Amino acid sequence: MTRIDVRDLPPSERHATIHAEFADLDRGETLELVNDHEPKPFFYELQAEDPTFDAESYEAEQRGPEEFVARFPKTTASSVVHLDDLDETPHAVVFPDSEPKTVRLRLAAGESIPEHQHPDRQIVLYLVSGEMKLDVGDETRDIETGDIVRFDGEQEVAPHATTDSTALLVLAPRATDAD
Repeated sequence: MTRIDVRDLPPSERHATIHAEFADLDRGETLELVNDHEPKPFFYELQAEDPTFDAESYEAEQRGPEEFVARFPKTTASSVVHLDDLDETPHAVVFPDSEPKTVRLRLAAGESIPEHQHPDRQIVLYLVSGEMKLDVGDETRDIETGDIVRFDGEQEVAPHATTDSTALLVLAPRATDAD
């Protein structure tokens, strides 16, 4: 853990110094900050500006009248979620607030999702288990366990489970001309 005490720095230099120290961390490491006040303003700044900041694991404690210790962790390079641990049905977001959007879809035999679109998205559907009919635009595809389907989210899509089915969908933002 990297530790920095900014109490002796002029206030105008503190945020830049802390940002530089945080930027030097490897994924999964934590910056321990000692300050003369709770660094909530910096917390909000870092949360808004740096996607590698693990805001959910942030901790702060007051150890004295002018001594606050805060821990700013960096996210790990990867996240692991087991599909069976996702309870929401029919949709469960696998990695909330992350791109590309990843969703587990679970449908019982005979269930379906009404026709809809995902504008500005490119979609990949991997059928983990089961069988379904997938209406995409003017086509209907029969897909089974292990099949992978890629389609444009501008098209109307409607999945229909013919057996109990679980699918993993990745909804990636559509590339723009600037990309």
